[in-house]
Amino acid sequence: MNGPVLNNFMPSYMECPSSPLPRLGYGSGSAPQGVGLASYMGVSGATNWQAVSGQHGIVSNAGILVPGGNIRIRDITDGTTNVIMIGEQSDWGKNGTANIDIRSGTQYGCWMGCDRTGAPNPANAGAGGWNGDNRTFNLTTVRYAVGYKTYSGTCSLGTCTNHGSNKPIQSAHTGGAQVCLGDGSVRFVTDNLNFTILQNLANRNDGNVIPEW
Repeated sequence: MNGPVLNNFMPSYMECPSSPLPRLGYGSGSAPQGVGLASYMGVSGATNWQAVSGQHGIVSNAGILVPGGNIRIRDITDGTTNVIMIGEQSDWGKNGTANIDIRSGTQYGCWMGCDRTGAPNPANAGAGGWNGDNRTFNLTTVRYAVGYKTYSGTCSLGTCTNHGSNKPIQSAHTGGAQVCLGDGSVRFVTDNLNFTILQNLANRNDGNVIPEW
């Protein structure tokens, strides 16, 4: 139904101008030219907090943009200035020496979501099927450092093409990537950011103090 509307459509604000990646996914059906592939993805949390393991990686419900969830400002108890809401994914990943697209939208485009019931629940991992097919298109749970670009065909590691739920924050920029915080501000996060700090920044409610970064 939406294919003709989304065909060959990519909002400019969802693209990084520096990205070498294709702007459209595979064409099929009523969208023969393909639908848009974004350079920016929602962050669902980090793998160290309120997370469930499944076939396609680890999915957290501790971020701001949670699959199957409904997060309000009051739920961001760590403070909106201390939580990453959106992360950049704008460069090629690497499968050995070959380039491969490891964005969270994969070939399906920036309008794809997930079809599980409710948010991941660590207290009941099987609820909603999150311990099985736990693909979360256009969302990522932080598992790797900023700038990590290694593809793995083992989907449980979270970076396979169809589809890992732990695609890293990475970019075509030198030294780091852009992120948008819960208050709407944009920061450049460097590749050498301490990984524990990155995890804490991905979680809205872990209570950890964020040092200057």
